[in-house]
Amino acid sequence: MVIFKFFLLFFIFLNLNIFGQFKIGANANFTLPTGINNQQIGRGFGIGFNAKYLLTENFAIGGLANYYVFNSQFLGITPTMYTLGGSFDYFFKKSNLTPYIGCDFAYYNMSTSFQGFNRAQLNFSGIGLAPNVGLLYEFSEKWATNFNFKYNHVFSEIYDRQFFTFTVGLVFTIGNNYD
Repeated sequence: MVIFKFFLLFFIFLNLNIFGQFKIGANANFTLPTGINNQQIGRGFGIGFNAKYLLTENFAIGGLANYYVFNSQFLGITPTMYTLGGSFDYFFKKSNLTPYIGCDFAYYNMSTSFQGFNRAQLNFSGIGLAPNVGLLYEFSEKWATNFNFKYNHVFSEIYDRQFFTFTVGLVFTIGNNYD
């Protein structure tokens, strides 16, 4: 049965009219924890990388990796977090200014190191979703600027964690531009 499902998916992908364009991006992130996170850590700053493959002119799938460092409300504590995951995006192609919506799904790992007389480390990890909206401004045939706002929700056994992320980045397009 598993082999049958594999071949069924394989033939579906073969019959899609593939757009065949990659978008590779690097971005700077500003993160604002909400809920219980806001009581423990402050704002965060980070960098991120993503790659998207456009299956059609409007629909893309991709992968992402981000690294954040947070301000702490306590001396000697440095919270950091990384995310690894994938994304689905839908682009409302208009002109050089393209709004989009999407959802990221990722593995989140937060590590908090205590420095001082008691060196301990607390880790948190979980799977999360991040619905988002963005705006892609293409200033040349291959280069664009990306502006993105997302709400991250990480699921946990103890308590869920939420935060907002604002992203600004550069995107390079590889492949044909079928305008």
